[in-house]
Amino acid sequence: MVIVLTAIFALVVLYFVYNNLNSQTSTNPGAKAAVDAPAGTENPDTVFLEKPAIINGDFEQGGLGWNNNYAVQKDENGNHYIMNNASWDIRQDMNLLPHTTYQIKAQTKKGTAQGPARIVFTFHDVNGNKLPQYYDIRHTHTGNDWEDIAQQYIAIPEKAAITKIYLLTSDPKGYHYFDNIVVTRTSAVGDRANLQADQNEKIANGDFELGLFGWVGESSLITEENDNKFLRNGYNWSLYQQVEVEPEQIYVVKATTRTPDVQVPTRIKVVFLDEQGQRIPEFYNIVRSHTNNEWNDVTEVIKIPAGIHQARIYLLANDDSAAVACDFDNVSLKLATGAELNNLTRAQTEDSRNYLGNHTEYVVKPGDTASGIAEKFGVDLKTLIDENNITNPNSLEVGQILYIPVN
Repeated sequence: MVIVLTAIFALVVLYFVYNNLNSQTSTNPGAKAAVDAPAGTENPDTVFLEKPAIINGDFEQGGLGWNNNYAVQKDENGNHYIMNNASWDIRQDMNLLPHTTYQIKAQTKKGTAQGPARIVFTFHDVNGNKLPQYYDIRHTHTGNDWEDIAQQYIAIPEKAAITKIYLLTSDPKGYHYFDNIVVTRTSAVGDRANLQADQNEKIANGDFELGLFGWVGESSLITEENDNKFLRNGYNWSLYQQVEVEPEQIYVVKATTRTPDVQVPTRIKVVFLDEQGQRIPEFYNIVRSHTNNEWNDVTEVIKIPAGIHQARIYLLANDDSAAVACDFDNVSLKLATGAELNNLTRAQTEDSRNYLGNHTEYVVKPGDTASGIAEKFGVDLKTLIDENNITNPNSLEVGQILYIPVN
């Protein structure tokens, strides 16, 4: 009898505990164990069991999530931040979703280092092997207070299992400060899935229907009355896409471009990076002159130099006055087929290939500006900017190698 009563009592207790927990879960939004999918996902009812992209990005929990506790500092107001030089020791490993776009926000403060603060992202597969894609976000300080880095986006590669973030400088003798690192998913999970229908396509989101996904930097995204999206950019070297290519293979570059001023051609520049991420002298300069203000097709053939696995594609107006912005859409980079090569003219296969030719290399020193270097070597400022894809002529990176044309 005692055993029966005890069992009944236990069941009653379990019933009330269950009802209480169920009530709390349904009324307390903080009890949800998952994050609702952001706007724009295919199924608004989908719930993703998604961990925060980055742990302790404000360092208020000390070194939690980061691999170096000793770099965390505390100011007189009690705010925590991190300090580092050119060491790669300040790192966090993140489980970001492949085929997905993330927005990067951060603050940095100038220390004793020469040159910019850097936030570097590398990607690794399930076996820990480093993938060729990476992002190297650099911020040059304009003052001595905390500054926001320019808005940035990163696209996680298809084969990435681990994303690593590093906070560092380019100067081994000095340091900068970092705080409030925020990594936020801004796209639907797997939003690149449809882009993989054409396995030969190297450009992600070349039609800009996913906004600036896949592209690094900032520019104007325009939507026409028919809902078509395209990119509008002036003489701006900060916008590009970096892609993986096969050495010594032939690719076809295609795009549609438009200019509001027929005197200003559109321009697609392709440069190549070595294994250290440094630019090599060879490049392609695809300039399209227009006779009207309509969309015009651009088609060009390029050959990847030997030993090169990374290419960077810039879209801009071929006018350094910054008074005119040109339009770009349907940008594509694919391995060339025999049929395509047969249909191209000699001009399309040779005229855009360029080398820097005779040049000398100059290492940027503290206080250098593009105009000062151009004057020092007696070269045209526009030529110097063009040859080196300089984003801000008045704020060069200390230690950066510039190619100086030699007449």
